[in-house]
Amino acid sequence: MPWNYIVLGTLTVIIIYTFLPTILIRVFGIGGIKRGPKGRREVFLTFDDGPDPVYTPQVLDILRRHGLKAAFFVTGCNAKKHIQVIKRIAAEGHHIGIHGMKHRLAWLMGPKSTLNEIREAAELIYSATGKSPVLYRAPWGVYNCINYFTAVITGHRSILWTFMCWDWTSRCSAESITGFVKRRLKSGAIIVLHDSAGPVCSCQNAPRHMVKALPLIIKEIYRQGYHIGPPDTLQAWAQLSCCKRVTISLWSIWERCFAALAGVKPLAGTVDSAFSLALRKYRGQPLNLPDGTLIKPGDLLGELHFDNNLLLNITSRAPGPEQTATALLRSVKQSLPRVAAVLASDPRYKQVKAVYGITMIHRGARFLGFKIYDIYPAVLRIITTWYQRWLLIVFHPRGLSHFIKHRSKMVPKMLVMSKKQLLQRYCPLDEYTT
Repeated sequence: MPWNYIVLGTLTVIIIYTFLPTILIRVFGIGGIKRGPKGRREVFLTFDDGPDPVYTPQVLDILRRHGLKAAFFVTGCNAKKHIQVIKRIAAEGHHIGIHGMKHRLAWLMGPKSTLNEIREAAELIYSATGKSPVLYRAPWGVYNCINYFTAVITGHRSILWTFMCWDWTSRCSAESITGFVKRRLKSGAIIVLHDSAGPVCSCQNAPRHMVKALPLIIKEIYRQGYHIGPPDTLQAWAQLSCCKRVTISLWSIWERCFAALAGVKPLAGTVDSAFSLALRKYRGQPLNLPDGTLIKPGDLLGELHFDNNLLLNITSRAPGPEQTATALLRSVKQSLPRVAAVLASDPRYKQVKAVYGITMIHRGARFLGFKIYDIYPAVLRIITTWYQRWLLIVFHPRGLSHFIKHRSKMVPKMLVMSKKQLLQRYCPLDEYTT
């Protein structure tokens, strides 16, 4: 065989095994994610190369003071040496992802050693925390044909980053790290920082500057009107197919346009509520609520809109419709005090007589204080049913198959609670006057 064919064949194999997977995921985002959902002004914090016995606890202290959660992509070697730090990360509700066992370059590893890097690290994290890691980030963001297909081979989902802050270099400072964040923030951004110095090309003192910058970064994120999302959202987003993520992104664009036109606004002073709120004049038949409140046509109501990113997080983790309903009700119960506080203090809602929402997941809503009504007239019920079923198909990870299986249960209802009852149940007496 001529040598030129041997050389050409060898180069082709090398390109397919190394460069092609990296290009697919780094350039085109195929096979992993580089950005979270864009539907909200939400960004995500991730940390690589830890845990470190000095710097990781400092990072955890800062996150705890601000009530934030992050994703830590740890190396197996560091995790093995600092098990107690790993246990603390898990105990405080952060996500732990895999960053390889020894932070080795995928291009220099064969199939067997690549799998060992992932599986050994996963087993170590599971033995320390009792939870199997789901997220995976290849060292240096470099892939070969094996770690590119982790979702199929090992069940781990690849997450890269939207931008890095060059916080491992010898010239970095708290100001330069914060500056990178300041210039590049955008909805859905995945920010990568380093809570430990990597084994190659990293300055050993660099994490000290990152720790100093972290409170400044958090402050800058809030200053620009963003909030820091939970890693649950990233995990749910990564577990969707590329086609599903595109569909959700397009639907989110439509919903942002609808919210702007329909006057749907986030609750003032809150960043993690399950609801947004719109003011509506009631157009239906008179309603007598259990506490004696009479809702008449023309009365002002607060229309509750559920956060679809939260719906995505819940449906991705719940194994069935009953568990989904339970998790949604729990989230609603946690958010109702925020709704009550806003209605009690914001003069825009002074004339509101009740709040209502329309949903297909209404099981157990009576225990939260809502009265459940059928939707009238029939035309409105048909349109609402069609819209909400499509909403569930788009945002549920199992989409159409879930809809077909549970179609008979998917009948939207209107949930109504008077403002008086909402304040009595969910707002302390000294925070409002009726």
